[in-house]
Amino acid sequence: MTFPPSRSLFPLGLIVGLFLFVPAPVPAAEVVILAGEGFPGAEQIAEAFIQGFKGRVTKTLVGESGPDLSNLLRQEQPRLLVVLGRQAEKALPVQPSLPIVFCDEGAGKTNLSGPRVVRIGRQVSVPDQFQAFSQLAPAPARIGVVYQDREIDPLIEKMKEMLTAAGRELLVFHVSGIKEVPQAMRAALEQSDALWLLPDPKVVNEVSRQYILMLAFNYRKPILALDPAMVQAGAALGIVPDEGDIARQALAWAERLLQGQKAPAQVIVPGSRLVVNSKVLDYFRLALNP
Repeated sequence: MTFPPSRSLFPLGLIVGLFLFVPAPVPAAEVVILAGEGFPGAEQIAEAFIQGFKGRVTKTLVGESGPDLSNLLRQEQPRLLVVLGRQAEKALPVQPSLPIVFCDEGAGKTNLSGPRVVRIGRQVSVPDQFQAFSQLAPAPARIGVVYQDREIDPLIEKMKEMLTAAGRELLVFHVSGIKEVPQAMRAALEQSDALWLLPDPKVVNEVSRQYILMLAFNYRKPILALDPAMVQAGAALGIVPDEGDIARQALAWAERLLQGQKAPAQVIVPGSRLVVNSKVLDYFRLALNP
């Protein structure tokens, strides 16, 4: 007995092929990285974390206009968040009930806290900053600093102690507003051998940055900065956080949190690296001690 040829519009082979090539659903991310716009080294930190983490990681750039993080977290349902910078922190509607590695620009107050929140400060330890001063030859005997933010007071006091113990002096000029900055900067540069430029936005901003650099060149006094952009612009020396170490610390603590370990109470300070403007050092006839 013979059967007539099939008149079906979908041959059996095509139907089987459709089932075979239906794409599998993309698994949810185990870790979501929220990278705030403007966070220094965010791209490098995120890529190093993604390469080192064994599970699936997604990265989202967070700016003032979004995205909607509530919707994103509902879709991904991650086991852990990596938050890079205050811009990303502010975009969170509420603190999620899951472990968080928070890489922060400073040491001020934050809404992210608790036994499952690890805070890695994008800052440079005082001993590392002191060591950077010591590498200048001749080493400055008097170092000037201008600041406004009172949260910096503990940092100022610790540096003063270390410099005094080494036979040097820290000249401190506190200002109450941006209008006092020009006069304070002139006084600091007149009385010191070098300027310690802290990342205080109430003192150093887009308007005052060029003025401070120009003033330092006029007085022929080197600047030690904590921002690589300032070194490119004209500071003699910079001591900045090591983005590679921030990524390593974030990765290590992410794995510990996922294993149930509690976060430390103190802010974790990463390692640092030296950034040198050799043209400025030559102009000031300075060198670095080996």
